[in-house]
Amino acid sequence: MGFFGNLFDFNRNGKTDPDEQALEFAVSDEMMEEEEQEEQEEEEAYSIEELDNFDLFEGD
Repeated sequence: MGFFGNLFDFNRNGKTDPDEQALEFAVSDEMMEEEEQEEQEEEEAYSIEELDNFDLFEGD
């Protein structure tokens, strides 16, 4: 049984064969890549907001 239980046991034999395991791995890998991309975009957006709020002429 894999990370998703028997979700990828398409032939319902109680086991995931190599093709089913490969698909499960590909899906989980894609999900992790998307999550990492979202986190990176959030960090970049936060950095841009910090720069927008930074006043170079604050002391003048």
